[in-house]
Amino acid sequence: MSPNTEKLSPITEHEFKLASRISSITSVLVKEESEGFTLRLQMTGSQEIHILTTKKKTLRIWSNLNALIDFLKKNGVDIPSLTLVLLHN
Repeated sequence: MSPNTEKLSPITEHEFKLASRISSITSVLVKEESEGFTLRLQMTGSQEIHILTTKKKTLRIWSNLNALIDFLKKNGVDIPSLTLVLLHN
């Protein structure tokens, strides 16, 4: 996953949960924003980079990394390892 990819495809939390249930998430990337942290992901069979959004189509932002990691664990993201790359604006 290229950290500097400009074109991102939104994915809702519901779609994210479905993707994690069927183990189609292959990589995740965390980006530090001024308000907190956003989550980008890539899925099986696609080069497209998705960014997690809310039902209202706004960015899903976590204020701290512990909450983001808890979200990933709670939703069963099943990837062999998780590498955290902090991208600064």
